[in-house]
Parts: sequence; C-alpha cells; structure tokens
Amino acid sequence: SIKEDISALKDNIRKSDVDELWASHRCKPEEALRKSMEKSLLCLTAVINGSLVCMFGITSDNILGQKAMIWFLATQEMNMFPKELLKHSKRFIRYFLEYYPVLYNYVDDRNKQSIKWLKWCGASMNGAQPYGVDGLPFHYFSFNEHN
Repeated sequence: SIKEDISALKDNIRKSDVDELWASHRCKPEEALRKSMEKSLLCLTAVINGSLVCMFGITSDNILGQKAMIWFLATQEMNMFPKELLKHSKRFIRYFLEYYPVLYNYVDDRNKQSIKWLKWCGASMNGAQPYGVDGLPFHYFSFNEHN
C-alpha cells in the first residue's frame, strides 16, 4: 500500500465498515486507513480490474509477540467481486499466520456480511459482547495456525 491509496479508498468504504469504525473507535475511514497503514507491519491494497477495492494488514504492539491484529476495510466495489475475495482471502490469512500464529480483531454484530466471510475463512468467533466507544455488541474473532 502507498499513501495515495487512502485518498482513492476513503470516500467509498462500505457503509457496514464505516458504521463499525464509528461504533468502535469514533473514527472516520480516512483516519482509520491512515492509522492502520502507519501501524501495520504489513499493509496491502487490492486492485481488481484497475479499481482499488480494499486495504488490509496486520498490526502488533510487539514485533516478537505471538499475536497480531488483522484488519480489512473494503469499498462498495468489493461486493462486485465476491469470488476474487473468497479465492484469495484464505491465502492471505495463511500468509499472515506465518508471521504471527494468532490473528485477531473484533467485528460489529450488525456487520453480517463480514461475519459470514470471517467464518468462511475459518475464524473462531465468540458471542457478541459490548465493545468500543458505543458499547455495541461486537464479536471477538481469531485465526490461528492450527485452523
């Protein structure tokens, strides 16, 4: 990813992702993309048919730790390419797991599309609990190298 990717993505992030960012961190897409990119050990932008459709990566507080936070923000156009997303998702998760044996984050209970995708990718998911600024129901999810 490069800084210019943020400008190309920020105004077209899926509503479900925008709502999730606001409920969890009171954060707008541009800020979330910028902070996530700055903190990421690895940050990638996907381009399909010439369109930037998502940015994703992993962050960790400890480079020698065993866990990293995985994140993914997509545009509305990503919904037009579900096969491509599914085809490559598991491959990138396995790749990230080579660096950190546990990947984790939280997903808004209202974000049904992301929950379905995470489960398809093999995430273990806890029941919804209050999380973030608004205390709305979020699920803690994780991937590990043994999935």
